[in-house]
Amino acid sequence: MIKNYFKTAWRSLWKNKVFSLINVLGLSLGMAACLLILQYVNFELSYDHFNKNAGNIYRVINDRYQNNKLIQHGTITYSAVSKAMKDDYPEVQENARVLPFGESIVIYGDKKIPKEPGIAVDNSFLSMFSFPFLSC
Repeated sequence: MIKNYFKTAWRSLWKNKVFSLINVLGLSLGMAACLLILQYVNFELSYDHFNKNAGNIYRVINDRYQNNKLIQHGTITYSAVSKAMKDDYPEVQENARVLPFGESIVIYGDKKIPKEPGIAVDNSFLSMFSFPFLSC
């Protein structure tokens, strides 16, 4: 029974070559686009989920407007924002500021690690994030 279905389908495809080619190409392009979109969505939903507190960590975005026009959009905020948010909103339990430090030479005992990019953070950073540490 199934053999007859395959025969009929093959004969139909072979009879209408151009129409079949357009359908097969459209189906394969649609499936490829669907897989790429699913891969992108999966990546976006799994971003930074290795942290234990991933559901409670938020990033402050700074939007500056001038004459009702957006002139700056970014993650750079002023130093007083963290204290003001903790004082004004009881939901905020901890806050941490992160500052890119640039390339620097790290020396620990006899070991020297040259030109590694680093960040400067507040003390509360380690209680908010669960980054694994490597021993020296």
